[in-house]
Amino acid sequence: MKWHPHGYQIRAAKFLLDRGGAGLWADPGLGKTSVALACIAALHEAGNMQRALVVAPLRPATHTWPKELMKWDDFRHLKMIVLHGKDKDWHITRDADINVINPEGLQWLVRNAPEPWPWDVLVVDESTKFKSWSAQRTKLLRSVLDRFERRWTLTGTPAPNGLGDVFSQAFIMDGGKALGPYITHFRSRFMVQGGYLGYEWFPREGSWEEVAARLHDLVLRLDAKDWLELPPISYNVIEVELPPAARRLYNELEDQFFLELEQGNIVAGSAAALGMKLRQCTNGNVYEESGTSVSIHKEKLNALEDLIEELSGAPVLVAVAFRSEVAAICQHLGQKIPYLGGGVSPKEADRIISEWNKGKLPIVLAHPTSVAHGLNLQESGHHICWYGLTWNFEEYDQFIRRVWRQGQKNRVIVHQIIAEKTMDQSIGAALRHKDRQQTSLMQLVKNYRHK
Repeated sequence: MKWHPHGYQIRAAKFLLDRGGAGLWADPGLGKTSVALACIAALHEAGNMQRALVVAPLRPATHTWPKELMKWDDFRHLKMIVLHGKDKDWHITRDADINVINPEGLQWLVRNAPEPWPWDVLVVDESTKFKSWSAQRTKLLRSVLDRFERRWTLTGTPAPNGLGDVFSQAFIMDGGKALGPYITHFRSRFMVQGGYLGYEWFPREGSWEEVAARLHDLVLRLDAKDWLELPPISYNVIEVELPPAARRLYNELEDQFFLELEQGNIVAGSAAALGMKLRQCTNGNVYEESGTSVSIHKEKLNALEDLIEELSGAPVLVAVAFRSEVAAICQHLGQKIPYLGGGVSPKEADRIISEWNKGKLPIVLAHPTSVAHGLNLQESGHHICWYGLTWNFEEYDQFIRRVWRQGQKNRVIVHQIIAEKTMDQSIGAALRHKDRQQTSLMQLVKNYRHK
């Protein structure tokens, strides 16, 4: 099949090709992968590149990129080799036009890269994996950035946790020209330190606008609403009340949590663990020190059962926060339910996805981390249920967009089962706040583009 790009894809490809460093902030469904492949193909045909290195999360690296290459006749002449698995030491020595690797493989790549360095084009897919300046994967990538002549980043969620997320991604693209070369200078100029015990950074007044102005020639924002016919989306909050015994346990954990927070030197340790315990408590299953999961209430299980009954067979994708919830849900509903998450083989995951898209599975359980990128789940169900919320806005947003995307024919309904007067409500508020921040930045960047 020949690739017939839409107008916005032509615009995106030209934007990347015209710049040695650039980013594409495009919503899922707009074809970021095919645009990047088109750019690589154009450079290859013109003799302006040696080899491209694509760094992408595991599933996009092993599934999305190879499938997209073989999908279009225009790109099949390019030789792509995925550097993953037991044979990667042999694969790295083979000739290729494109190598694809996941971020966890960067340490191996830097240590085993052939000489001379063969890659002159870098594509970082889902660049928010490198949003943390101090993360080991980011340090590894920074150590080899100057070896690439072109550096492109792709993402639909550039600032899931706030303004600070964009600095590292901008540095990957331009080495510090737009936002400066030092994170300390960026923070002192655009942010202010605060929050509990001073561990958080908040944007200064007017900093969103200034950062957007500095990025306007570095990134191109493509909003799905401008180019695609997306179905409407609505949200349904299902509130449950913890029973007395679970409430007492939750209150005890919460008191201990805030007590630990007051001891600033152990915030990253026991207080974080207590925060996870609170989330487990709201969802109904708490892990003991032995690793055994203990059920403390069934309010969310009952709410999920009521929802499934109300949907009368309409498929629903259920997001779980902890693996123990999978067993609890299956036991409560009296059936084995397919699960997408850790411990599931790629072959089994592909089977589940295929069956879901054919409308053969009324319920699929999934962990947001495992399905946040590289999956199309819009061909069957249009109901999503958050059994357990995540703090990670990128995972939250991308999980929903696996279903809410082009090709979906029905209104998408996102159900959230929320335990009243618990951390659930705090997480929901935090997600809404992060959504507003990111939406604001991407709209500002788009506005500068049209000035």
